[in-house]
Amino acid sequence: MSKVRIELDSDGIQALLKSDEMAEVCEREAERMTRATGMEYKSDVRVGKYRVRVSAYDKNADKKVEYPICPKCGVAHAHCRCKRG
Repeated sequence: MSKVRIELDSDGIQALLKSDEMAEVCEREAERMTRATGMEYKSDVRVGKYRVRVSAYDKNADKKVEYPICPKCGVAHAHCRCKRG
């Protein structure tokens, strides 16, 4: 067997995690996951300090307050105490 040396380029990885292509992949997956719930959600893509971040919000929610979707039950609400998951 030959020896393989892998050297990570931190700047390159940061650029990849914040790239437009990564944002498209994340947005597509968020749309797929929210469609699976059967409810109307909209996705929100943001480039953070270290990576692309995607969240989804209820389309029909009050426009003044938007709560993130609960990962346990798939419903947008403020403080999750769901027992599902």
